[in-house]
Amino acid sequence: GDPGGALNDILAQRDPRRQVTVRLGADRLAIGKDKLDLTVTSSHAGHLYLILLGSDNRSFYLLFPNDRDHANTIQAGETLRLPRTGWRITAQGPAGVDRVLAVVAESPRNLALLGNERAGPFLQSLTDANGRARLSWIMGTAMCGEAKCSDAYGAALVDITEQ
Repeated sequence: GDPGGALNDILAQRDPRRQVTVRLGADRLAIGKDKLDLTVTSSHAGHLYLILLGSDNRSFYLLFPNDRDHANTIQAGETLRLPRTGWRITAQGPAGVDRVLAVVAESPRNLALLGNERAGPFLQSLTDANGRARLSWIMGTAMCGEAKCSDAYGAALVDITEQ
């Protein structure tokens, strides 16, 4: 299957009443030079997750939250600018298209299920069938340690070209 299909599946299952908007500082990045820069706005409060499918189509990365920045709550109507100081991301190549999925989930998700492979401060998961299934399941399933538990989420997908 197509690794990007996992992101499309997550997008397709979103709650359309939960509007998530991603705006890119630039949608084309010069490899080795330009840094990722985006803002996320959500119509509903929740927990923000940023998932990157790299331009090599081989790995998913959980860009946010990460080992250096766990503060992933977002308020209704709030705009967050990411990455924050401490985990800037410079385009690494190869030339091609990165896909970034922003998910704002009403209840937190159990990221431990992604495994513990790391690329720097970021959790990494392979784009094999197992990795894709796990990613879809994690994003669609709340961690139900809390009284009020919801699988609902909003999502938005953007493409960034590395060149």
